[in-house]
Amino acid sequence: MYIYLHIPKAAGTALRSVLKAAYGPDAIFWGYEAKSVADLAQEILSLSAGEIDALALIASHHQFGLHTLLASEHRYVTMLRDPIDRFVSDFYFIQGDDGRPRHRVLEGREGISITDYIQSGLSTIDNGLVRLISGTCDGRPHGLVTADDLEIAKQNLRHHFAAVGFSDSFAESVILFRRKLGWPRAPFYRRENVTKHRLAVADIPSADLNIINRYFELDRELYDYARGLYESDIHSLGTDFSSEVHEYNVAIRDVHRILDDERSQLLAQRASSEHVLAELRQVLETRSHRAASRLGQALSTVKGLWKRNDAGEP
Repeated sequence: MYIYLHIPKAAGTALRSVLKAAYGPDAIFWGYEAKSVADLAQEILSLSAGEIDALALIASHHQFGLHTLLASEHRYVTMLRDPIDRFVSDFYFIQGDDGRPRHRVLEGREGISITDYIQSGLSTIDNGLVRLISGTCDGRPHGLVTADDLEIAKQNLRHHFAAVGFSDSFAESVILFRRKLGWPRAPFYRRENVTKHRLAVADIPSADLNIINRYFELDRELYDYARGLYESDIHSLGTDFSSEVHEYNVAIRDVHRILDDERSQLLAQRASSEHVLAELRQVLETRSHRAASRLGQALSTVKGLWKRNDAGEP
């Protein structure tokens, strides 16, 4: 059985959909609601023997260490992202899109700068990769992750992880997972939960970036170490690996194009339908013959769109 260590803001939602397609929803235990690793282990151990045997994967945001509390052998999988880019994405994500923060740590602190946030200790995202993969930092205050934790995280990656992918090489990572985990095919995916209205790392002033970097020095070393393991894995998978990645990328692009075309048609139908509703509302409110005429025109437009869609026309 595998344990998916879902690192926030590292293409984890997209990978979760891939894992769901690879194993089936009934073969995955979703442990996102558990408050701790111990609580998650208790939930799993409370299942019947048959239910546990039917599981292929356990998924959660919890740190490394769940396997020590379970009876059978488990190996981990995860997806990594550049530490600074992950932090910037997370910072803008928790601020929300409408000025209302998504996380309670920012309540009453709306408008806080990115450097004030990382220096404040409001969150323990500093060296967050080391925190999660070492499994030694539970409850550790902001700024207190050590080189010893880094070394433990490296050992865990080397000895306990069946596959590690990278968000900036997502398609390649899926093929790596397929081969190392024995999937018969590589599932389709779409990027999800992408942070909007965020600043690119390249656009952050250098003085601010220098401050941020100080809080992710250990993460950077772990990330680079994991990248080395990843490249070694790819090299070991043979010369046809790159061909499979290329074919997969082409297939994904084709499916995205088809879905985007369908989405455009559906949006056009929705826009026309909303126009119909607006005109109908005006008829009900004013009982105007002119509005009724406009309603008839709108209905004709919608019917035309529906006929073209049923006929498969663009």
